[in-house]
Amino acid sequence: MGLGGPTMARHIILRQTQLLCQVRARPKSQTLKMSALFNFQSLLLCIILLICTSAYVHSIFPAILDRNKDGLRGIFWKCARIGERLSPYISLCCVFMAIRIFFGN
Repeated sequence: MGLGGPTMARHIILRQTQLLCQVRARPKSQTLKMSALFNFQSLLLCIILLICTSAYVHSIFPAILDRNKDGLRGIFWKCARIGERLSPYISLCCVFMAIRIFFGN
């Protein structure tokens, strides 16, 4: 009969239904929060903050980011380049995100 047969499938479906009902029965204050990776607005905010921070650190301590152009640390160097070259657009994105945060979604 395979890996458990039809009774196992019924048990799994029943358990998933119970879990779904428990999630729906939660009060709104106890609902699960989304990570910044799954919320598009928060993801954009994290990327903009990474670009701005990298550009600022590169302007103060250029040797730190210039010696790490490759690998995982190279992401910060690349973000600093984006922040330096596209600074008017990044500034507009910062202002737009601030307005959205202050005045709601």
